Amino acid sequence: MLDIAVFVVLMLIAAFCLFCSIIVPFIDSRGEEYGRSGKVIAFLFFLIIGTALPIFLGFSRCDTGKKVVKWQFGQEAKIEKKVKELNDLYIRLSQKQTEVANLQADYQRSIKALEKEIHQDKRKYNISTYAQASQNSRISYDLSLIQRKQAYITKLDEVAQRLQTGTLELEFLRRQSEDDLKMVKVMDKEQIDQLAGQINTVIEKYLPDSGKLVIQVDENSLESPEQIWQRIN
Repeated sequence: MLDIAVFVVLMLIAAFCLFCSIIVPFIDSRGEEYGRSGKVIAFLFFLIIGTALPIFLGFSRCDTGKKVVKWQFGQEAKIEKKVKELNDLYIRLSQKQTEVANLQADYQRSIKALEKEIHQDKRKYNISTYAQASQNSRISYDLSLIQRKQAYITKLDEVAQRLQTGTLELEFLRRQSEDDLKMVKVMDKEQIDQLAGQINTVIEKYLPDSGKLVIQVDENSLESPEQIWQRIN
């Protein structure tokens, strides 16, 4: 309470000094030369005191002063910056979701086209077994391409799931942070730091997913060309 009382008293003094600096030039004084110099001195004195006190309170150890003069602006800007980073990441992840979905659709269309080629060559060359199909160069290449594209689709499914989870978490935290931002003026330092830390954690968690896709296929998990042939037929 002492801190608050000191802060209030000093701010009242500052306001009084600023008020005095405004009215000093309009006060009548005797003696032209001494009157002018006295007004100037009084004006500068009250102006310096009136402006120095708020600055002092803003950079001193007076906690209340910091909150009113400096704290709110700095902390509000800090959280606003974090919320903006959160929104930017949410937009990038949403765009990445669209890219992944389009890429999956392209691979699916490509697989359908390759399967059509295989069926055409199967009828054209009267191929009925995988042993015969493996001897046909185009069918063999098509099966290998299907094998690779299916592996990519499987990996993209994992990426899509992670992106969906990320966008949902970011959307929740984004709305929560926007609501908390309205309350930042009455939040204490611990609450502000906790909110900023929570946002940072989520950003660091999903920031790598907003960059270039890195798809690593496990060769041992690939469906064999023979299995693909049997499935197609």
